[in-house]
Amino acid sequence: MENKRLKDLLAVFESRKDDPFIRYAIALELKEEDLLQQSKEHFTELHSLFPDYVPQYFHFGKLLEQLEEQEQAKEMYVQGIQIAEAARDWHAASEIRGALELLEASMF
Repeated sequence: MENKRLKDLLAVFESRKDDPFIRYAIALELKEEDLLQQSKEHFTELHSLFPDYVPQYFHFGKLLEQLEEQEQAKEMYVQGIQIAEAARDWHAASEIRGALELLEASMF
């Protein structure tokens, strides 16, 4: 593995598996490396273990769009808006809502 940042994150992950940020960072790094299925696996696990972790929703939705899973992306965005609003994270809710609107416009 040549990506030092990913290698370092995976090393940290071994001792901090209960840290949602580490899982999130790994998923993003895998996506950046164009390892989309592996990224999806990490996002899926993150979502399963930490459904209230707001930052995941925008990027997981974008990954699903990239994988041409538009309906799943839409569901992720809708859920993300609800979670962000419940957390009173208005910036994230707005960002996710914008992604949802763009997706819906492209679906019709």
